[in-house]
Amino acid sequence: TEDRIAHHAAANDVLLAFARAVLEHAPDSADRTASIRSIRLARNALNEVIAMKNGDGVHGPVVRELLFDRAATAIYDARWQASGAIACGGR
Repeated sequence: TEDRIAHHAAANDVLLAFARAVLEHAPDSADRTASIRSIRLARNALNEVIAMKNGDGVHGPVVRELLFDRAATAIYDARWQASGAIACGGR
């Protein structure tokens, strides 16, 4: 539906901006790579949540909530890893 397309676009836009900020400000390092990977995992989890029909799809609302929590955790992980890369100067 148009609503889902808009939600997918919004989630992807925000996470793409986050990834670009990490690439711009965090030095090349294992932490930066891990941060980008976490952003990608967050995007995948959010897209899965959005794809579920009103939380009552094949997996149901419990799985939808678990996926949403996984996305939030991945976003925190990405932030902490990027901060670590910046704080350590890529070492």
